[in-house]
Amino acid sequence: RTAPATAEARLLKNCLKVVNTDRNRLIFSDVLNEKALAPTPDSFFLKGEQLFFIRNKNTLVAIRLEELYQKA
Repeated sequence: RTAPATAEARLLKNCLKVVNTDRNRLIFSDVLNEKALAPTPDSFFLKGEQLFFIRNKNTLVAIRLEELYQKA
């Protein structure tokens, strides 16, 4: 019998990864929330060539996808 998980052990890490599927290469990765209580839907969105996401519940981040692809 295992001991019940602590509240800290049940927290989730919400990660965002952007992959260039043409090259099968990871081109961006970031942690959106280090200690999420539950899975978080809609934590990022795209508008045109911009990727928007909220980091740590309080910081809006915008990244141009074109720049990510150029670096890859």
